[in-house]
This record gives sequence, structure tokens and C-alpha cells, in this order.
Amino acid sequence: MGGLLLTAKLPLQMNFLAFAIPSVIAASALVFIQQQYGFGMPRLRNGKALELEAN
Repeated sequence: MGGLLLTAKLPLQMNFLAFAIPSVIAASALVFIQQQYGFGMPRLRNGKALELEAN
């Protein structure tokens, strides 16, 4: 992607945005996925931690 941007001869700000926008989208997707499926922190509902049952 970097080589393509160099050959397009875009301004520096456009080169920055070409990397920054997808990075922000990817980071926000990871945050939402971690909140939904993460096991590192207890899940909260109505201010109380839910206990995961082992089957």
C-alpha cells in the first residue's frame, strides 16, 4: 500500500489518512469484539458481575 501511495504522489496528509482511517476502524472493531467475547474481565449486567458456569 505504501508503494502505491508513493507512485500516486498524494500530499502528506492524504498518505497519513490512507493509513489512519483503516487503523481506527480496525481498532474500534477489536474493542467491540473484546467487549462481546473477551474472557479477561467479568461481564457486567445491571452493575453486578455474572459468573460463568462451567459445564
